[in-house]
Amino acid sequence: MSARVAGLLVLMLLGTLTAPASASGPVRHDADYPMSAASFRQHLVEKAARYRERLDQTLQEHALPEAKRAEARKRLAEVISKIDRAAEKACADGKVTLAEGKEIRALSKQLRDTLYRELGLSRSKGE
Repeated sequence: MSARVAGLLVLMLLGTLTAPASASGPVRHDADYPMSAASFRQHLVEKAARYRERLDQTLQEHALPEAKRAEARKRLAEVISKIDRAAEKACADGKVTLAEGKEIRALSKQLRDTLYRELGLSRSKGE
């Protein structure tokens, strides 16, 4: 085998060994379901805290007046309340299925997108 072919083989092997973990695809959380109602509620509390942090960060980036910031925070509280009401229905039997979790996630995304659009704010890519 020539040195050139051997060098190419080494490079190809190194490329497959050093491939990023995300190359295998997105992380799936299907194994977390069915989830206990208590765990799901805790997850939603943590998510709500992140939503508030991200909104505050976005409001700072846009340098909005305090009146508009207060309105945005009030509207986010309404969004979180709607998500919580939907979650209570899903948690009624003590377990949350994958389908129920996906429904709540879709509702949450829809409500947050609407909130940001109505306030005239752009969202960060990671939200």
